[in-house]
Amino acid sequence: LGGGLLTSLQASNSLSLLSYSSIDFYGTGSFASAGALELHAGEIRGFNQGAASVAVNAKTLLLDNSANGTGPGAITPTSGSLSFTSDTITLGQGTLAVNQFSSVSLISALGMRTQDSGSFRTQADARVITPFIAALGNASHGINAGGTLVLERPQTTATATNLGLGARLTLEGASLTSSTQLLLPSGLITLRARTGDLVLADQTMTDGSILGSRVDAGGTSRQFFDATRYTDAGEISLTADAGNVVLGSRAVVNLAAPAQAGDAGTLQIKTAGNLTFQTQTDGTQTFSPTLLGHAGAGGASGSVEMDFGSLTDFASLNERLNTGSFNQSREFRVRTGSVSVDGTVNARQFLLGTDQGSITVNGTINASGVTGGRIDLIARDGVMLASGSTLNVRGQNFDSAGKGGAIWIESTGTGSISLAAGSTLDLGVTSKIAGAQSVVGSSAFRGQFSGKVHLRAQQNTNFNDLLIDLIASTFIDASSIEIEGFRSYTYDQPNVLLRAGATAITGEHLNTTTIHDNSTFFMANHSAMMLRLFGGSTALDSITVLQPGVDIVNSGGGARGKPRHFPLRPQECPRHPHHACQWQSRILQHPQRRLHPRHLGRIRRTHVDGHPHHAEYRAAGQFSVLELPPHRWC
Repeated sequence: LGGGLLTSLQASNSLSLLSYSSIDFYGTGSFASAGALELHAGEIRGFNQGAASVAVNAKTLLLDNSANGTGPGAITPTSGSLSFTSDTITLGQGTLAVNQFSSVSLISALGMRTQDSGSFRTQADARVITPFIAALGNASHGINAGGTLVLERPQTTATATNLGLGARLTLEGASLTSSTQLLLPSGLITLRARTGDLVLADQTMTDGSILGSRVDAGGTSRQFFDATRYTDAGEISLTADAGNVVLGSRAVVNLAAPAQAGDAGTLQIKTAGNLTFQTQTDGTQTFSPTLLGHAGAGGASGSVEMDFGSLTDFASLNERLNTGSFNQSREFRVRTGSVSVDGTVNARQFLLGTDQGSITVNGTINASGVTGGRIDLIARDGVMLASGSTLNVRGQNFDSAGKGGAIWIESTGTGSISLAAGSTLDLGVTSKIAGAQSVVGSSAFRGQFSGKVHLRAQQNTNFNDLLIDLIASTFIDASSIEIEGFRSYTYDQPNVLLRAGATAITGEHLNTTTIHDNSTFFMANHSAMMLRLFGGSTALDSITVLQPGVDIVNSGGGARGKPRHFPLRPQECPRHPHHACQWQSRILQHPQRRLHPRHLGRIRRTHVDGHPHHAEYRAAGQFSVLELPPHRWC
């Protein structure tokens, strides 16, 4: 298109250009439509721009690939720039790629919306200037930049209306900086920086005011004739694969439910570096990022799942999560460094794991509630409960299964577990009616039991003790204390052959007879270990089980994947007949291929020579990675 025909087209009130392949711009200049402009193609390419630009302007603009066209792809290096400017910009159905431009800009004075399912992809840098990005209901869309992705506000303001529910939006770039508003009520918002930092930035406007990024997937209300209904909040994911996640001083991350009803949402943050909260003082007022996870009436508060390269200031993060009411569930993984838990943590379910460090609890982890909560502390270099610390999983009532809370403390490496004098583990249930199982009317008679503790650490180098120091904590109303000393069998090869039967197998690496004999050797020192662990006291003997554990791990020449859990049939516990016990195996997937079910033979547990603390594993066949955690008697 060119010459007079192109000029005539630009004067039309509505113009739609469709290509089943690509729309190509040659040279530089501008293309403007007096009214609505729609560009439908699999690809938009630029030729011969040099260092100059191409500008596309319209009153309203729709960009999509509704015809499901396939572009020929980039055939020349990137050069020049391309800008789309309109009052409103809509990104629609299908994948639209913009290639052979060094930078692409989307400029919308009154807001950008997405609809249907699709994506907008640029070969190099992308810049979006808009007061907000919103979506029509159930839309699933993304903006993916091959280079940096920058989103900012224009100097004019606009209010978003008629926001769709339950939409998905993914923004991705080599690095990603956003100071605009992302508004998807009850939706899923994903921001990812592949090689650089992810920044929710502050932006200084021409009038001197400072506005921050807003990422909002909170719940909302809808009116249906004379009835008002409320929605739960959605999910927000912030990921920096190789950099840091930075929240500017005015940044707002909203996952709260309406005050009237509804559950709050989930915040996921994953960073190879650190999570940084910026602050700024303006006169007497100090600004800092805001995290919102408040529940509606009768609903659940917010949850967080966070994975850090390192975490240098747990106290600051914890304070913000407490203030924002992210109290339903908190899961933290710290890949390098140790973590000290100070102050008070409020979370019904709390998990903290350190890959290459230790955990020290100086303060209180409060997981109490209507029913018992759960606390998991897992560290390679040991876990310490300092004097004055408290782990609280107390419930007002038993849960529907008749159980209280649970505490799991594990040292996965050569570090020790230390429960110092003056520390407290509260596993009580307030409504519990005291009395033995034989006492009619007692909670135990009804099959209801207060909380449980599991302490798991490696066996020592002589395999006759385990890496747990003198247990000096105060246990409040624990129904059982499981102490497990595990032994690891590690391999690094394509396959590991485990024999479960009596007949030798050619090339076998391990057999269950060896596992059993080693466990028997460990348990032969049962009395001495119990004497050392409790300093000669027998007060907790009736609720304590000391048991061996086994880890069989094959890295397969690569990194270990995320465990997949396969619970097996529960059996009656020989020590506590009123308890149902469950043994489970964990399959760790090889990073390059899935583990086929046929590689896993039958696995079951049996009593060995009638001993209540010994189990025997029966398995056959080859597997990539098989990890057998503890015998769970209770």
